[in-house]
Amino acid sequence: MKLFEKLPGGKKRKLEDGIVTNATLDEHREVLLKSANKFKYQVQYEKHKVIINTIIIVVLLLASAITLGWYSLYVARIENNAAFLISRVAPLPVANIAGQNVRYSDYLAQYLASVNVVERQEGTIPRDEDGDSQREHYRQSAMANSILDSYALKLARELNIRVSRAEIDDALAERRRIGEHAVSETDFERIIRDSYGLSLGEYTRAFVELPLYRQKVAEAIDTQARAAIDELRTRLADDGSNFETVAESLADDTRIRVGGTSSGNAVDMLSLDGGRAMVANAQEVGQVSAPFVSRAGDGFYIVKTTAKTRDGRVEYLSFFVAFTELEARVEQHQADGHVKIFINI
Repeated sequence: MKLFEKLPGGKKRKLEDGIVTNATLDEHREVLLKSANKFKYQVQYEKHKVIINTIIIVVLLLASAITLGWYSLYVARIENNAAFLISRVAPLPVANIAGQNVRYSDYLAQYLASVNVVERQEGTIPRDEDGDSQREHYRQSAMANSILDSYALKLARELNIRVSRAEIDDALAERRRIGEHAVSETDFERIIRDSYGLSLGEYTRAFVELPLYRQKVAEAIDTQARAAIDELRTRLADDGSNFETVAESLADDTRIRVGGTSSGNAVDMLSLDGGRAMVANAQEVGQVSAPFVSRAGDGFYIVKTTAKTRDGRVEYLSFFVAFTELEARVEQHQADGHVKIFINI
């Protein structure tokens, strides 16, 4: 191998024919490094271009995804599982109350669950005027619930109210129980998926964790409702024998609402009835429950179990005293212009 070293003036000095000696070691090293520089610079340049092009492509893809997601949720207002997934991945707001964002995913969970329950029981909601009116009702209900939940979270922080993992697990365990038996977690997840169209985690946040916060906050700030329901419970016999008589005496009392299932129309424990079927299922026929906060966190219930079936379905009568303080505060914020909704419902 012939190696040369450049000298001043463009002349070259031939080194020994590839023979490296102690005397020429440094010269050989310098010549080899200089001859390799052109390859090094070319590789560095190509690598630099690849990095820049990759960054540009990633930025464009992210921008496209963000634009598509924004258009789907805020312009096209797509209401399906794909939109729900987008809203869960990106914690986007659907509304804001007094500086507290309302998660789009919380709104969609409420809406999609309501639609899924109805369509499972009655068939697909038609794409006509009546169907559109029905969907609009579910949208407004889902938005109202989501705003209340988010405002309750805001007050919970201010009042130092917490919902523990143990409380969530206890609530889930209660929902898994049918009479004296509990369904397996796998079967419960299947029931949740079939009934609401949600995963167990999505169901837990929408129908367990957030309602627990709302329940605790509403109960903490609404002392008038607590006084009314406690007074009512003292008037009721434990065996429920005077339930109907007390109900008749309260016909003109606007604070208390009488409800329940119609005779011969038993419901299962997962009915969207504020938890009444669950409580009725856990007690004997004729028994009257202690006051409890509804799962929606909107008031106190007292339930009398009137009939039970072997498959865990029940009939019941109930008294309801609504919480008014939490909603009154939300309504005041709406009147003051402190509630912003970012989609057309």
